[in-house]
Amino acid sequence: FQQDTAAARADRMQNERWLRWLGWSGLALMGSLLLALGWLFALWLRNLLHASRSDSLTGVGNRKALETQTKELLRHPKLQHHAVVILEMDRFKAVNDTFGYEFGDVLLEIVADGLCDIALRMHRKSHSVVRLGGDEFFMSLHNDQPIDGIEVASSLDRLRAVVIGTPIGTFVHPEFSYGIVHGAGDPELAPMMHAADRKVLLEKARRRQLADIDQT
Repeated sequence: FQQDTAAARADRMQNERWLRWLGWSGLALMGSLLLALGWLFALWLRNLLHASRSDSLTGVGNRKALETQTKELLRHPKLQHHAVVILEMDRFKAVNDTFGYEFGDVLLEIVADGLCDIALRMHRKSHSVVRLGGDEFFMSLHNDQPIDGIEVASSLDRLRAVVIGTPIGTFVHPEFSYGIVHGAGDPELAPMMHAADRKVLLEKARRRQLADIDQT
């Protein structure tokens, strides 16, 4: 009888150890699951925020990103030199009418990628690229040293010279007009954009005159 009691006590102790082990294991597993769920939820929120600030076609920023990211860069205390570029496609309706809207979308994606390449090459972290809507884009560059406007213009001209095959077997360039405006210190975004817009209009008129001369 005493042996049976000792054996039962040993079994009970063994069962208690197993139950404690299972309890701690369950808690550890529950903690890991909660951490994983928290990480997935944070990732979902980050992706949702990114999507809310991104253009669905080109993947660059949208106007919401312009109001947040760009204004933050303009106010950054270590970034005292700024350049704002506004770019608008030339005769884009004719491109869509001639080659189709799918090709027009491809052209917009190529220009957006080109602007991102320029921004990354010149200022890897301190920049923003935004599709303002339709066929209009925005790029800003920010640095602690003066920004080389000639280099920016040369890079945009090289992008404008890219050769693209069309669905009908011909080749075109991504034709666009652009305006570059520089600022220093803590400038306001709106006046810089208005000044760049005016430069875009002037260049559009100049390029239209050149096209008319070429056709005569």
